[in-house]
Amino acid sequence: MNLFQEAALVAGKDLRIEARSRVTIQQILPFGLIVCFSFWTDFDYKVIHHWTTENYRYVFRQPAYIRTMLATLWMAVAGLLFHAFYTGGIVETVGRAETSPADFWSASRRNFAHNAKCFALGAIVAAILLGVWLGSMGAAQKLLFESAPPHTGGRAAWTAATFLVAVFLFAAVALLTTLAKAARRGLPGIGALRGFRDARRRLRGRWLQGFGVLLFWTVAGAAALAVLFGAAWAQHTPSGPSVALNLVLLALSLAAIPAARVGAWGSLLALFDRAEEETQEAARQAVVARGVGIGVTETTPGSGAFPR
Repeated sequence: MNLFQEAALVAGKDLRIEARSRVTIQQILPFGLIVCFSFWTDFDYKVIHHWTTENYRYVFRQPAYIRTMLATLWMAVAGLLFHAFYTGGIVETVGRAETSPADFWSASRRNFAHNAKCFALGAIVAAILLGVWLGSMGAAQKLLFESAPPHTGGRAAWTAATFLVAVFLFAAVALLTTLAKAARRGLPGIGALRGFRDARRRLRGRWLQGFGVLLFWTVAGAAALAVLFGAAWAQHTPSGPSVALNLVLLALSLAAIPAARVGAWGSLLALFDRAEEETQEAARQAVVARGVGIGVTETTPGSGAFPR
């Protein structure tokens, strides 16, 4: 049974947990696109791909924008706290038989602090890595292509390579952070730093599988969102039933990304469990081999040893 078949087996239970937890805030990619647009210049209602901070200087001079920003920041923090809370329940119940809603809520409360610490450490590491990478590549691009035209092939290839490596670095940190949270699945008292060390150990030799899981569920979630939102957008609503159907499609489009996120959790936890089983099997084989070696040494004629 391969990784995606295991993910399909736990998908039903994953989605039931998602329905109970109602985690509907996993929309990082759309927010990232909005952030990119916010640094571009606009002229005559057209976006010009020229990076500038003038937009933010204008925003911070307006009190209404400041109040809106603070309210949005509070909602984002609340969403992250809810995510850290529900992740503890997902880690200890997804893919396991004979679990109840009480087990989910108990694990959520017990692992909240651990998940918050793992998220904070992961965010710090991601900020440092991405800041150093993007800053150094941006400086190098300015030095290498200072006299080149804006849309040359070399500049475009440099930008594309910089973006792809940044995505790779972010995905690597995301994998480590996710499995550091999942460390409580096997070691209930483990701390955040030890969780990251444990995650690195479990990913040894399995990085490609982890990246494949993230890529699969990212594409699946984006495709589901595009299909559902496209169907809602193209629908004509001249009657009451069609309006109700449109609302259902919009609600499903909002749930597409969280559902893909839970599916990714199920697949990564299956990867976590497989790594644990392989580690335990290797330990058992080592113990058996050591026992066989000891037995051979004790019964070898002329060795000075004798059977006990």
